[in-house]
Amino acid sequence: MEQINPFYCPKRHTYGACDVQGRLFMVTIFDSHQCAAALEVPGVQKTIIAAIKRRQRALAKENRELR
Repeated sequence: MEQINPFYCPKRHTYGACDVQGRLFMVTIFDSHQCAAALEVPGVQKTIIAAIKRRQRALAKENRELR
């Protein structure tokens, strides 16, 4: 089964955000499912992993506040 890479743009199937700045931007608009998938992408930089985890905490906080 093919792994989904959330850093690929759906309109551009052959390439996506490959540099740190592009990935950092994309993380800011990810939902919780995309964050989880991004953590599974091989070779993701430590900076990006930290940003993904911050985004997950922010999304969890938003979810708690909505309840």
